[in-house]
Amino acid sequence: MRIIYRIILFSFLLLLSVILIIRIPGVQTYIAGKITSYVNQKTGFKSEITYLNINWFDEIIVEGLEIRDEQDSLMASIRRLDADLDFKALINDKSIELNQLVIENGLVHLIKHPNTPDINLALFLRSLGSSGANQQTKGNSGIKIGEIILADIGLYYDNFDKPYRDLTIDPSHVKLHKIVGNLSEIAGFKDTISANINSLSCGFSTNLIRLN
Repeated sequence: MRIIYRIILFSFLLLLSVILIIRIPGVQTYIAGKITSYVNQKTGFKSEITYLNINWFDEIIVEGLEIRDEQDSLMASIRRLDADLDFKALINDKSIELNQLVIENGLVHLIKHPNTPDINLALFLRSLGSSGANQQTKGNSGIKIGEIILADIGLYYDNFDKPYRDLTIDPSHVKLHKIVGNLSEIAGFKDTISANINSLSCGFSTNLIRLN
């Protein structure tokens, strides 16, 4: 009986120690560096995180997230991102599941560069999702998000294979401003994403035309 009690006590103290260590700012900076290094090596893109806060394993706050594509064009710049992580799914299913994701004050720039097969975000997700032989043995890997809340987000799209048009609506060069929205049941695998749009509002502009 004493052995069982000691094992339980040791496990609890070990878990508590890990939680306290993760809360140390220096350790979180180290983790942020490891994450960005992994993403950069996996995708060939350049990512940076100014601030990372991991709270009890399942609450993650990221500030100052920036991602540049292989042509060094800014693909994403997010001031603050709050994620409520389903840690159990990560351990059991090895899949990324979030109960909620809040994205505040950011810009996403989708770019189709000349002599590239797809837009930068699709290339990024495809590279990040590829895992060789491991991907074939684990068919349920991917990402699922219960809810996404968008607050003051910009979404730009530029296809640089197409020239700009003057005084017309240009589908190859579009800007959406101040996006505010709520999405649910988001699922993604590689470069395929599905979601239910519960509410969405934004401003729109293309070349010389702007609508709010």
